[in-house]
Amino acid sequence: MFRKIISLRIPIYAVFLGIAALSSSACIPLIVGAAAGAGGMIWAKGALQQEFNKPLDRVYEASKAALKKLNLPITVDKKDHLSAKLESEFADGKHVWIDLKYVSKYSSKISIRVGTLGEEIRSREISEMIAKYL
Repeated sequence: MFRKIISLRIPIYAVFLGIAALSSSACIPLIVGAAAGAGGMIWAKGALQQEFNKPLDRVYEASKAALKKLNLPITVDKKDHLSAKLESEFADGKHVWIDLKYVSKYSSKISIRVGTLGEEIRSREISEMIAKYL
């Protein structure tokens, strides 16, 4: 019986040790984000980040349509084969940055920031509108 208790404690200690090591190196958000998979939203450093299982061109066009639907004028519109950048501004002067990045032929990543420090509610509203156009 004593050997069974010891054999059960070793894996439990290993799990706690692994969690402690990851949390001290700030890898937990990366693991959680990876576990969320495509489509999962992550709020990090004042920006909403999301991966879509759609090509960059399609997400770019959906982003432009979403800004138009929200009556947000596009002030910067740049695109190449691997990335795109859109900028706009709310009526109250809060700046909007949308950065898109190519991940694969069938996948792209988007980052949305509203205001200098980031506003999560407005960023999510833009993201949800983009998803409606995909």
